[in-house]
Amino acid sequence: MPIVFTDSWISESRKRYEKHKNIYRPLVYFAATSDDIIFKSIRDQIETVLALLPLKQQRVLVQRLRSKDNFQTTYNEVIVGYLLSRMGFQIEYEKAINGKTPDWYVNDNDRNVFVVEVISCNLNDKQVAEDKQATDLIDRIGQIPHDYVLSLSLTNAMGKLDQKHNVVISEAIEKWLKDDKPMTGYQHLFGDINIEVLTRNSGYSNVLTMSTLRTTWVDPVQLHNRIQKKIYEYGSMMRDSTIPFVMAVVPDYRTGFTHTDFSEFVSKSELSTDTSSGRRTTLLSGGLWVSRNTDGNWRLTFVSNPKAVNALPESTIRILNSLY
Repeated sequence: MPIVFTDSWISESRKRYEKHKNIYRPLVYFAATSDDIIFKSIRDQIETVLALLPLKQQRVLVQRLRSKDNFQTTYNEVIVGYLLSRMGFQIEYEKAINGKTPDWYVNDNDRNVFVVEVISCNLNDKQVAEDKQATDLIDRIGQIPHDYVLSLSLTNAMGKLDQKHNVVISEAIEKWLKDDKPMTGYQHLFGDINIEVLTRNSGYSNVLTMSTLRTTWVDPVQLHNRIQKKIYEYGSMMRDSTIPFVMAVVPDYRTGFTHTDFSEFVSKSELSTDTSSGRRTTLLSGGLWVSRNTDGNWRLTFVSNPKAVNALPESTIRILNSLY
């Protein structure tokens, strides 16, 4: 029996967004309604995790997972819980510890516990909006019935796209291809969009595009500050207990944030001096890098932090390094 993706809620989601174009439908709509194998697996992962949790925790997650504004970050939290449970850990969602509620309270079979706080490394709202408009323009150009492969690039880094201009630009490109019949290597400027003909007469029914319009990235400094802020936020909890604190990062591939970046952040997390031993330590016990493989499956990679004041037991580290 589904907990989140009930028939009634799926039907409600279809009705709510049935008149919207795909680029204006939120991710939660596709997660609920799509038959694509990726979205089917998302539904299965979510339902698997929620079935492990008590009713009170289920209700919190159901509300968040059905929200178009909260679905992505909540799903990222859920996928971390899913991977940990697959490793044999017992998980509890937002268990209160010294006044704090980290995302996951994790227990292994040897009664070793640690907590995990999840950070989503996503595009900001402005970048998401720009990405949608770039997708809209590329889709429109892809409907032009001419046998060309075109390269698209922005000539102005501050250039902006919107639906009205996308219509104008795509119509102008279609007219250019029809009237001028440009040869390979020809270029033309449409507003801030530079178009170059890569090939023609290759047997395609519609235009194909090679685009750099959607190139985005996350500022590593800002992400480092977010991680450090979380360490401060949970500092009192970690100092008042011996529970290891682990930070999990789930990056959107479009951000360009890498495992190497994260490993450096873990190793350089702010240090303090233990007054009794004089040893330089950190409150961050380790990190979990959570990403998709090229086949669409999730992978969890543990990043150790030997300077942690509350170190993870070796038995726990072996489990974290064993399966993913």
